[in-house]
Amino acid sequence: MIAKLSRDLYWWTGRDQTRSFREFDILAALAERSGQGLNVPRPVAAMACRTHGLFYRAALITQRIAQAEAFWKYDDGLIWERAGQMIARLHRAGVWHADLNVNNILIDPHEKIWLIDFDRARTGVTDPKRLYGNLQRLERSVRKVCSERIHDCWPMLLSGYARAPD
Repeated sequence: MIAKLSRDLYWWTGRDQTRSFREFDILAALAERSGQGLNVPRPVAAMACRTHGLFYRAALITQRIAQAEAFWKYDDGLIWERAGQMIARLHRAGVWHADLNVNNILIDPHEKIWLIDFDRARTGVTDPKRLYGNLQRLERSVRKVCSERIHDCWPMLLSGYARAPD
């Protein structure tokens, strides 16, 4: 019972600190930059409902990315390079993605790359070590989920990251 409660309930520290509203605000700001190559689902609605006084439940509704799938399923180096460019743009925008992994980078049928799952993301992050740590987290995910891509595709992602246009 306790584990279930801890997955569904969050500690209330104010509306603006709720995961759903923070993610909504980050997605809204990033969605405004979609013309600059930062593709995230547009947020539609967020809610946080206090329960039991000290806790809340939260929900977020975002744009559906039709027929998108995890980008790691593709062995096309150019797709990996474009994913690296998008991550570089995200970092240049000062956003640190707390859960940057291969399943949170999607590709749609038009080969458009999308980043999802910003509920624990932080803005205003410019520390190169912290941003590099974000890439290291992604590399661990590649090694765990699709290790066969680490030698051919991972270098392409890093190349895209290093050479991303502004």
